[in-house]
Amino acid sequence: MLGMGGFFHPCNLAAVPGVVLMNAPATRSSASLTQAHLRLTARSRVETATPESLAADFRAELADVLAHVLLVARHHDMNLEAEVERKWLCWTSSE
Repeated sequence: MLGMGGFFHPCNLAAVPGVVLMNAPATRSSASLTQAHLRLTARSRVETATPESLAADFRAELADVLAHVLLVARHHDMNLEAEVERKWLCWTSSE
């Protein structure tokens, strides 16, 4: 059940009954996404990374954060699509 470093592997996280999903790995994923974005947009040290590797890192970190969001929504039995429509797409509804 535990992955590298003693943390839950993302593929197994949702299978743990009663697990608190907004845990340290989720927080680290958010921080990693921020760092990848800063590196991709040349607002952080890049060292020897190529533009392709920076873009790949950003995509991977974004996928991690999205997966955590989906796990939290599922844990709380939330209709995420409806909430996005209510909060972000309200301007598209015809009144």
